[in-house]
Amino acid sequence: MSPWVLLGTALTALIGWVYYREAFSWTGLAGIVCVVVGVALLNATGKGAP
Repeated sequence: MSPWVLLGTALTALIGWVYYREAFSWTGLAGIVCVVVGVALLNATGKGAP
């Protein structure tokens, strides 16, 4: 998995929470984790887009 995927996702969430003052929620964090894990699984199986 490209480290840029994780970094981009984390920074986007962090910017939303800090700069735009969005409320932190555990469900939002769980959603971000699901996206990162999903991308990792697609890359691990080779089924992702080239």
